[in-house]
Amino acid sequence: MQQAEIDTGVLSPSTDHWSPTIVVQTPFLRLENFLGTRRADALLGYALTRQSDFVPGTVMDPLTGQLSSKGRRSQVLPVHSAVFSQHLADSLPLAQDLLGVRAELTRSTSTLTAHGDDGYFGIHTDATKVEDPAQALSAIYYLHKRPRGFQGGQLRLYDTAVRDGRAQRAETYRTIEPDHDTLVIFPSSAYHEVLASTCPSGQFADHRFTLTTWIS
Repeated sequence: MQQAEIDTGVLSPSTDHWSPTIVVQTPFLRLENFLGTRRADALLGYALTRQSDFVPGTVMDPLTGQLSSKGRRSQVLPVHSAVFSQHLADSLPLAQDLLGVRAELTRSTSTLTAHGDDGYFGIHTDATKVEDPAQALSAIYYLHKRPRGFQGGQLRLYDTAVRDGRAQRAETYRTIEPDHDTLVIFPSSAYHEVLASTCPSGQFADHRFTLTTWIS
């Protein structure tokens, strides 16, 4: 077949500065059966026994440092587990290699979170949770009763767009299901959100639970 020429009437010459938008896909690592059935069920059971200790989740304004519940509806409980931390540490070399984080990761904080009916967390990064967001990782471990007592609650992980030399949230994203005993690790600098969940029973045991760890 003879090659066709696209003439300048279709694509006219231009003296404009060529400046395309660069879009970088946000990498993530998903590990299924992370703790195994026995440990996962025990951790879920622990979360349920601490229901009265959960408090409303807050968001820090990066400009003022003020805390509020704006853009978020969830309940949280700061926790620490030596066993979970060891499992997470064992997976970090693979995560760092695949996600391109070269810094030595030595600090972490963890929080149990529960999302019930109309639970959500708007678009944000985890920059306020770590010292150097460009060299830090966020790890979300999912827990829930089987069968699920909630719907929704997916993680939406946005790509990064570079415009005029500045990193911004892109329009493209991937949606990750909150599957029981599954860990998802991604760069803390990435824009992400938790989509709204519904919990018809209203029971705490039917909530969507996570153990979120920020590593820097």
